Amino acid sequence: MCQFGAAGLGTSVVLIRRKESWKEYGLVTKHFLPSCVQTAITCLPLPLFLIITGQVHTYLPFQSISLTKEILASSFPTNILGYLLISLIWGFWEGFNYVVISMKINLRYPRQNKKIDLGALICALICLLVHGMIGLDATSLFEAIAVFILIYGMLVIQKRTGNAWSCILVFCFFWNAF
Repeated sequence: MCQFGAAGLGTSVVLIRRKESWKEYGLVTKHFLPSCVQTAITCLPLPLFLIITGQVHTYLPFQSISLTKEILASSFPTNILGYLLISLIWGFWEGFNYVVISMKINLRYPRQNKKIDLGALICALICLLVHGMIGLDATSLFEAIAVFILIYGMLVIQKRTGNAWSCILVFCFFWNAF
C-alpha cells in the first residue's frame, strides 16, 4: 500500500509544484462514455483468459490485495474508510499514474511514427514486470498478452479520447477484482 500511496503523493506534488492542471491528464467529463466503452473492449481478453483457466471465483474489487478482507472484516466505520482508502490508493492512483507516466514519456520522446505509442508500450511492459507476469509457459504467456492488450489499449484510448477516467475505473472495478 505504501508504494502506490507514495507514487500517488509524488504525482500530486509534482503536478501541484509545476502548476499542471489535472485536466491536462484527462480528468474531464468530455468523451467519458466512448472512452469507457472502448476501454471495456480492451479488457475482454483478460476475463476470457481468467474464465478459461478457472481463475474467476467471485467479484470483489481489490480482493487480491491482502488488506482488503482484513479491512472489510473490521467494524464500521473502519471497514468503509479503509476500503475507500484502498480504492483511492490502488484504484485511482494506479490508473492515473499510468496515464501521467505514459504522457510524460510521449512528451520527452516524441515520435515521428505515430503507429506505436511509446508511452503506452513502456507502461504496459512495466506493468508486466511489476506484476511478475513474465513466464515461459503457455499460460503465463497468454496472461501477459491479455494484460498487455489491456494496459496498452486503455492508454492509447486515453490519448485518443483525452479522457483518463476509464483508466482509473479499470483499476477501481476490474483489476484485482476477480
